[in-house]
Amino acid sequence: MRKLYVFICLFFLLSLQNAEAQCNPAFNVSINGSGAVFTAVANEPRFAHVWIFGDGNNGYGQTSSYSYASPGNYLVKHFVYDSLSTCVDSSSQQIILNFTPVCHASFYSNYDSVNYNYGIYCTSNSTPSNQIRTYTWRVNNVIAGGNSSQLIYQPTPGTNTVCLTIETFAGCTDSYCATYQVPPPCQLNAGFTYSADPVNRRKISFIPTSSVNTISYLWNFGDGYTSSVRQPVHTYSTAGTYLVTLYARDTLSHCLDTIGQQVTIQQGPEDSCTASFTYTLNNYGQAQFTAQSNQQVVSQIWSFISFTGNDSAVVTTANPVYQFTDTGNHLVCLTLTTNTGCIRSYCETIHVGSLQGRMIDRLPAYPNPVSGGQVRINLSLTKQEEIRVIVTDLHGNQVWRSGQAGSIGTNQISIPTERLGRGQYFVEIYAGNRVNRSIFQKL
Repeated sequence: MRKLYVFICLFFLLSLQNAEAQCNPAFNVSINGSGAVFTAVANEPRFAHVWIFGDGNNGYGQTSSYSYASPGNYLVKHFVYDSLSTCVDSSSQQIILNFTPVCHASFYSNYDSVNYNYGIYCTSNSTPSNQIRTYTWRVNNVIAGGNSSQLIYQPTPGTNTVCLTIETFAGCTDSYCATYQVPPPCQLNAGFTYSADPVNRRKISFIPTSSVNTISYLWNFGDGYTSSVRQPVHTYSTAGTYLVTLYARDTLSHCLDTIGQQVTIQQGPEDSCTASFTYTLNNYGQAQFTAQSNQQVVSQIWSFISFTGNDSAVVTTANPVYQFTDTGNHLVCLTLTTNTGCIRSYCETIHVGSLQGRMIDRLPAYPNPVSGGQVRINLSLTKQEEIRVIVTDLHGNQVWRSGQAGSIGTNQISIPTERLGRGQYFVEIYAGNRVNRSIFQKL
């Protein structure tokens, strides 16, 4: 925001270069090392000031402080604008800065004597971070990596000395070193056996070959999960072959032994079910869906999503009958669970081209869908008439009816839904010789 203000002011002042020069643009300079303080002589509140420091950066205000990154000669320009007389003027001064640039090299790492096999990551936090021109990394006096603020390297057993040398654009150089003691590999006879649960074949128990009390363990199960338990039990989400790695460390000598082994999770009925569905669609936009699988289906979740966003619902009824309320393309998804615990999903796009009969003159219902409480429908009348309301389910069964006196203007019809089961319901509203219709979804 400050830079934006500076640029706006600068643009405005430059646009007034032809105005009469009546205001004083003179300024004083105080230099201390790499820093300079610029103070305008004109100090009335009505004056606006913009500074160009000569290195591509700008400032504003009657007094402006600035720190230069490099020594040298700089042409500083000062613009002043008087808001009362609308005058604008400017002046320039050449300043000389003679100082020794200061910089500080440092870095941090993720080194862990247990997990060093993953590699050591070193990241620079040297200063000034935005003035560094080159990074030079050395590992045991050998240049490693490129001109980057980060180094990733694989350590060797013993002493590893990592050094970073930086050079700034101002010519400042500095170095920083850190030493890492990497334990040597040792023969701990790291190994393990594993077995599957007879009921759940994806539930695997791991037992290390060595069980000395001074040994600590780190397991990587190959699916993104780890454990530091000596004899872990891990459940895989899917069947397949995984590379399981065991890191065993002697807490007395700090030596590390590692072994990797392929573990195959056998596929069972719970991994091999299929999911699909068939449907029939009539000219009224009503569809009958039937779930299909190679195993016995015990539960179904259906999602109906309109590409226009006006007709969406979730249904848990088995093989439901669904009434679409909008023409166009609809995404229908089925997620089923079988008697083996297998879960699969299947989606298909269905095009609805016609909504005859029940969907003519449809009045909106709200809230829709509804999970409880009342559904409300507004009906406008031009004269006083008796209103009759009939609600039926998808099979044509009448589930609720009522009557009320209608008045001129908007009449609100309220339908209780607490005793209705899940599904779609049709509403027919009779007023005089006219019939209006609506539809709502009960979750």
